[in-house]
Amino acid sequence: MGMIMVKKYILFLILTLPFLFILYQSGNFVYAEEYEQIEIEGLKYPMYESADIISQVNNTKSIEIALPTTSWDVTKFELNFTDIRLGKEIKEFEVNDTGFKVIEKFSNNYGYAVQINISDPTTVYGTYIYGFKNEFADKILRVQINGYNAFKNAPNDTIYGTPISLNITKNVGWYYQEFVNPINLPIGKYFLVVNGSNIFRPQDTYYWGYNAYTQFPNLYISVYNGITWSEGVKNSTLLYKLVQSTNRIYCPQEINMTLKFDNTYFNILNGNTNGTGYVQIPKLNYSPEMNPLIIPIKSNSSAILNFSYSCILGIKNEFDADGSVILEFDKKIQWKIKPMIIRIESNYKVKFYYPVNWNDINISRNGLLVNSELNVVINKDEKYISLNSESILIGATWLITALSSQEILDINFPKNEFEPKQELKFSIELPQVLGNVSWKFIDALGFEEFSETRKAISETMTFSYQIPEKPYEGNSKVIVIWYNNQKAGIDSQDIKINIPFTLDPQFIILLIIIIGIISTVSTVSYITIKRVRNKIQRNRKKLIDIFMDVLNLNYFMVIDKNSGLCVYEEIFGGKIIDSTLTSGFLDAIRSFGIELTGSYQQSKTIKLEYKDSKILMVEFKNFRLIFIMKETPSNDFLKSITDLSYEIDEKYGYLLSNFNNDVMPFRGINLLVKKHLNTTFLAPLKVVENKNIKLNSSEKNEITNALDFMKKNLLEYFYASFLLPQHDCEPSKIKVIFNLIEKEIFQPRY
Repeated sequence: MGMIMVKKYILFLILTLPFLFILYQSGNFVYAEEYEQIEIEGLKYPMYESADIISQVNNTKSIEIALPTTSWDVTKFELNFTDIRLGKEIKEFEVNDTGFKVIEKFSNNYGYAVQINISDPTTVYGTYIYGFKNEFADKILRVQINGYNAFKNAPNDTIYGTPISLNITKNVGWYYQEFVNPINLPIGKYFLVVNGSNIFRPQDTYYWGYNAYTQFPNLYISVYNGITWSEGVKNSTLLYKLVQSTNRIYCPQEINMTLKFDNTYFNILNGNTNGTGYVQIPKLNYSPEMNPLIIPIKSNSSAILNFSYSCILGIKNEFDADGSVILEFDKKIQWKIKPMIIRIESNYKVKFYYPVNWNDINISRNGLLVNSELNVVINKDEKYISLNSESILIGATWLITALSSQEILDINFPKNEFEPKQELKFSIELPQVLGNVSWKFIDALGFEEFSETRKAISETMTFSYQIPEKPYEGNSKVIVIWYNNQKAGIDSQDIKINIPFTLDPQFIILLIIIIGIISTVSTVSYITIKRVRNKIQRNRKKLIDIFMDVLNLNYFMVIDKNSGLCVYEEIFGGKIIDSTLTSGFLDAIRSFGIELTGSYQQSKTIKLEYKDSKILMVEFKNFRLIFIMKETPSNDFLKSITDLSYEIDEKYGYLLSNFNNDVMPFRGINLLVKKHLNTTFLAPLKVVENKNIKLNSSEKNEITNALDFMKKNLLEYFYASFLLPQHDCEPSKIKVIFNLIEKEIFQPRY
């Protein structure tokens, strides 16, 4: 009985072998993803930038310093002042009243004057007078500044500036009298005068406050009787304030000049010369709440200060740079950091403290290594990188790379063989708690069946996963990764999935049917296998033909048949060709070809060999296509020409029918040529990486080859043929390059 079963199994294998062979040869297997290299992105690295904001401002009343953003902190502050002057101020002379002096007709008090002493050259803008007037008084009194009569201590006849009308009402108070133009007074003595010489009614009465117990007993006041001013008397002073500014330079300590910074007042010290000062506030760590930074300046004067200043403001900032870690089994860990660096202000620096376990530090700018540049510092003792202003170019891209040893992960699997729906459970001993743990379950076909990432919470962590109900049988793999932004490690464990043998009733029925038809299938299996093999060979040859046809193409031209003019041409190799002469020459050849054949319809494609070139001329409706090639093209290329002709006619046929010698509308033909003839393969290419496009290992390898070629040869482009040394016509390699062009990873440079 046992021998019978063995024979049946052998017979079953013999009969089903053709099916398995056909499936294998047909090339329909899906190749599994590769996990030789795993890159984890999303890491963040603190970068420290610093700079000095240097500014110089002349003749200002305030200090405002704009920061790049409010995230920048202030580390030091140095200010140097020059030309310190008092601006406009209200200078009080006498403000306390004990009564009023009356300006009226009947007591011959037609005006009053009070002495002004000017100790520095002064500009007077106006004056405040304390007083009021009779409700019915309506005469115009004059406010003016007169010169000083030293013999009588009274006003003289000299008037400074233009007198103005007295501004006053019936209510007691201070009233501002603004001069039409500011009055410049040299050092000396003057009188402030209110002149009422034109009053003549009893109700025309005006009152000016005075203080009988004045703080200024040496100031004279004088009365005008309508003809002359009386001799001045002391010990009682009329109330007034001057709005003025002095043309004098001050030292900061003379006027108790201070600035407020971070809610602290700092005294401004005198400089070496008159009118200069300075303040230095080192070792700050101030975080401004507003931008721009406003620095209040004060003094013991009511005047607003005017000054010029130069400033050095030290600032610092911290920003995160994007990074990633690349892990490979039994290889060192690779670290990548791509900081976005924008140089600002003066003395700009960027500093990065790299982990102590990193080594082989490399810094690239725009793809070129800059480790040895003078302004790039790699301090291996203190473990930091410093980039100075001179090394930071506008718009440059930066890459910092490093290597480190792998951290050891201790994976503990209680068992290594599992069946469907069983729990896969294992534990990991981590190097340290700070970090993340990621693990993947790779099935027997090599595909990622499950993945999980968790933050490390203890030195030993346990993970579990239920084997699917219908898994793929065979050897699977568990990959475990631990990482933070300084260290990482990767390990794996092979496990086996066993599926117990069970005979499904449906399978028995299917087996009977298979046995019934197996004889028929067996007879045709050889023919099918041969057909599949031929198909594979044809596909390989077609791919090679496409590649060779593109390399053979030297020149392409589109000619308007009616005018014989070239509407579009493209040179792919060789010398520049005169399109007019070429089209005329080929038109003559075409005519000769028609005479030979005697039939226009049979001469749509003319082939001509001339020296080392093969020339194809294709007729189509209103235009003809000219191809100059190194070798005779394949039949597939001829089919592509037909497709190209139809699409040119579809998109440009109307323009060709109405051609007016303007060739600009035909420039888009180049897109059709790329589409049908794959001429992008001949263009200078650049690499445009896109993380959203999934690539297999072969595609990644070709990208690396292209980047290495450009870096080695100091080029910003490459040609696809450079990746195929000595015209290596391996179809798989050609297919990879075409795939990268289709995915727009390899793009034309222009």
